[in-house]
Order: sequence, then C-alpha cells, then structure tokens
Amino acid sequence: SRDDFLFGIPSERFENALAYERGKWGRFNEVRFNFGVMNVLRQNRAPAGMDFIPPPDAYFLMNVSVSGKVPFNNQTQLGIQLTVENLLDKSYRDYLNRFRYYADDVGRNFIVRLFYSF
Repeated sequence: SRDDFLFGIPSERFENALAYERGKWGRFNEVRFNFGVMNVLRQNRAPAGMDFIPPPDAYFLMNVSVSGKVPFNNQTQLGIQLTVENLLDKSYRDYLNRFRYYADDVGRNFIVRLFYSF
C-alpha cells in the first residue's frame, strides 16, 4: 500500500566461471582448473530511512581453484581441492552482512578441501 521497496533484499549478483578439465596429470586423475568472477551491484532499491547507513558500493571479486583425485587402489581415492577466494584482496562490504556497518567483508581466503571416497 506504501508503494515502497522492501528492506533487506539482496542486490543483483552476476557470477561467471571458466573451467578446464584434464583427465590425468601426473599422479592426479580428474584434474580441474576453475577461474570465476562475481560482480555484485549496489542496492539502489532500499527504502529510505530504514537503515543506519546507505547501501555499500558495488564490488567485483575473482576466485580460482584447482582440484584432482589421487587413487590409492581400485576402491578408494583421495580428492584434493585448493581454492583462493577474493584473489585480488578487494576491500568490500556486502549489503546483507550486518558487520558492514563497521567492518569490511573477508579479504583473500585460502581454502583446502580433502575428500575421501571409498
């Protein structure tokens, strides 16, 4: 009835990725390289006067990862994935993060994942 925007709606987000898969590389099987980008626009449809500060600016992040599997025998294998999120260590604040009022979001993030298939 007020013909106004809703509070707390996420802004537009575009994600794209390129992947290269290689069957075998050395001792690793199912090797995969990923390069992804994420572009988040500024939330311009926030209701006026409902928040403590204006919505944060738009931001652009780059992510990379490499993964592969090492076979132990016919039945088991160990999967390894190395990921770097926010590769360029961009300083940004996400509209839906309540910490944005006083702190930036996470910077460069290194992730190591291990998967054991049996």
